[in-house]
Amino acid sequence: SFQSVCTEITISEAGFLFKILPYINYEDCLLCHKNGKDINAIDLSDISGLSYNRTLQLLAALIKKDVLYKGKHSKGNQYFVNPYLFVRGNKINTVLKTMFKNYKVRVVT
Repeated sequence: SFQSVCTEITISEAGFLFKILPYINYEDCLLCHKNGKDINAIDLSDISGLSYNRTLQLLAALIKKDVLYKGKHSKGNQYFVNPYLFVRGNKINTVLKTMFKNYKVRVVT
């Protein structure tokens, strides 16, 4: 749950996460626009209202804490949120479980 990570993240990181919540895709926890287009770091900067450099700092910190995952594909990067913190939908798919496998130990049940 999100409560399990609250003591590990800063106020800035929490605010950033709050801003990006509406962009979490139900099926795969991908950060994307309503039309399904991936959200990149520039988009996240615009969404959060933060500078690009500050956005990159927050992304790096949240990735290090297993709150976000940065994946790559032929057109650039994709960002996923940890489904154990921000699950949307009925189940967590297998690929997401693999991406966030190091986080399972910290999940509060």
